[in-house]
Amino acid sequence: MATTLQLIGGGGGCSFEFHGMNNGATLKKIGVAVEAWRVKVVREELVDRHVA
Repeated sequence: MATTLQLIGGGGGCSFEFHGMNNGATLKKIGVAVEAWRVKVVREELVDRHVA
């Protein structure tokens, strides 16, 4: 399965990987908090209960 990666943001954070490739976990829930014109927070939860 191919995935497109798009880097966004102003460089204020650090990069990380968050996936279930090692145990087969899939995406359960994704939440996005928006303030005015920008995205403030993106929260992902996998079916194995890992959250980022």
